[in-house]
Amino acid sequence: MVSSITSPLAPHILVVDDEPDIQILFEQKFRREIREGKLRFSFAESGHAAIGLLESIEDIEIVFTDLNMPGMDGLELLARLRAMNKDLIRAVVISAYGDMANIRTAMNQGAMDFIVKPIDLQDLGLTLKKAWHEVEETRKALISRMDIDRLRVEVASAERIRKLQMEFFDNVTHELRTPLTLILGPLEMAIDKVQKVDVRDHLLLAHRNGLRILQLMEELLDTSRIEAGAMEFNALPGEINDFLRSAFMAFEPLARSKDIEFRLTLPEIPLAVRYDPAKLQKVFSNLISNALKYTAHGGSVEVRLGLAGGQVQVLVEDNGPGISKEDQPRIFDRFFRADQQQAGSGIGLAMALSLVKLHGGDLRVYSEPGQGARFEVLLPLAQALEVGETRYSPMVENEEEGGPLLLLVEDDPDMRAYVKASLGVGYRIMEAQDGVAGLALAREQVPDIIVTDWTMPVMDGLALCKALRADVACSHVPIVMLTAKASQGNKLDGLREGADAYLYKPFSADELRLVLQNLLRRQADLRARLRLETLTSPIVKEQMSMDEQFLEKVQSVLQMELANERFGVEQLADALVMSRKTLHRKLSALTGQAPNPFIRAFRLEAAMKMLKQKTGPVGEIAFMTGFGSHSYFSKCFQEYFNVSPSEVEVAT
Repeated sequence: MVSSITSPLAPHILVVDDEPDIQILFEQKFRREIREGKLRFSFAESGHAAIGLLESIEDIEIVFTDLNMPGMDGLELLARLRAMNKDLIRAVVISAYGDMANIRTAMNQGAMDFIVKPIDLQDLGLTLKKAWHEVEETRKALISRMDIDRLRVEVASAERIRKLQMEFFDNVTHELRTPLTLILGPLEMAIDKVQKVDVRDHLLLAHRNGLRILQLMEELLDTSRIEAGAMEFNALPGEINDFLRSAFMAFEPLARSKDIEFRLTLPEIPLAVRYDPAKLQKVFSNLISNALKYTAHGGSVEVRLGLAGGQVQVLVEDNGPGISKEDQPRIFDRFFRADQQQAGSGIGLAMALSLVKLHGGDLRVYSEPGQGARFEVLLPLAQALEVGETRYSPMVENEEEGGPLLLLVEDDPDMRAYVKASLGVGYRIMEAQDGVAGLALAREQVPDIIVTDWTMPVMDGLALCKALRADVACSHVPIVMLTAKASQGNKLDGLREGADAYLYKPFSADELRLVLQNLLRRQADLRARLRLETLTSPIVKEQMSMDEQFLEKVQSVLQMELANERFGVEQLADALVMSRKTLHRKLSALTGQAPNPFIRAFRLEAAMKMLKQKTGPVGEIAFMTGFGSHSYFSKCFQEYFNVSPSEVEVAT
């Protein structure tokens, strides 16, 4: 029998009992709720009848059941409920047998509560309220789980689509680059050999347009990658003044060829933004190139850097033909071409806008027909960036803060500025303009890593590599050769003389950063191994590198002076014929430990060996390893090995 109600949201309760009085009790107890449509009840006289109702009525959420019934009792009904996977249903047992054995058995079969007959009506109401609360909480959890599962499916689907798009872009790039290379390569060879002027002019025209196709292809793919979320973006905070100057200077020859007044205005203070140099370079190149392209001979183009409304502002302004009001809203659309043909055609500006937005900025245009155009790039100002620290930061002995110390050896100031901008603030950077200055600075400061050009006055990069590898103070420092010498023979020569990596100009900023990170990570792994070897066992090899020879000498000197309490950093530096500062940088770079803690660790490792070999009592071993105080020795030993010397003595 089912008591119908009007509200489909009211809880639906099934009462299973072979006693007719139970139905009357429930209907009387909850008569007002039933009348107002707040509760719905169904009743069954046996477990079999209850199963029939549960199969035919989908929205039953609470079951009250007796234990002792003919045919199918309450315990079997509970077991059937579990088998039916009715996750939302909460079951309550009603029985005259309220002993612990019955209660425990009912709970094990899935009952959430147990009511003993005769039924307390207040207890019945509270139990029903509790059961309904659990139903609601379970429903919320199921909905939440379904939402999470659906979200996971959507995210996974989006990721699959993104990967497919990336694969498509990569395939398109490969498929287009290959035939373009086969077109441009033979054209370049033919241009070099052809003598006839008219034929040569035709070949040059074909070559220029081939390069134009390559450029358009790259712009299109970049824009599509951004829209698909597949564009790699590695932004670091860095000074933009020198970066903009470098971008500007690349167009000076073009400006001179058109007799255009070409001006750059920079503020006196450095301005910093978070930017990806390779991406931002494309933005500035596009805007400056367009300005020069559509400015007539004898015109003017100005690039200005400053602040506007708390943001970094870059203005590229020309006195060309300008852009009509009707066209201005559409010039950032792909493939749109303005009537006045200002700002080019195709997708250059669309790509520039996408890249600026990728940096969290904006790109705007202001123009009047016949009065030129002004493009404004706005970028968020990076906070708390002390750019001056990246120029030159002398080391102090116990310095532990800041990024790796990088020595940049390059004779071209614009290239130095671009490399620094590409690296951002992850490094403390020293600069040298030739190999001689670079070698002197390397010996003085002992950097963590060196980036050098090949072709430089006084001493070139190849000679610098050779000198660094022969110098005990700097022999361990990783060297990256960054050069325009791009032949395989040049590369082999650079690697042969000690360069750890060889990159060609024009270089990828992403590749340079990854190469530096990998070399520094490799040095860190090497430090851990060398520290363990140097502290715990003699270095015995037929052929040793200069760094291994250095560590072997450190080992030998410390072993000789093991019992000398007064032997410290100054004495070790003198024995190795180097300054205290150079010793600090060299030993820290090779082992990851400064001289003082290294000497103490060496003494403690020796003491551990003596204790294990039962060389003598603890107090005697303390003096044999250079500790003047027994208590200080025990304290240092406990901190280093996490065990006291006496415990080692007993164990051995």
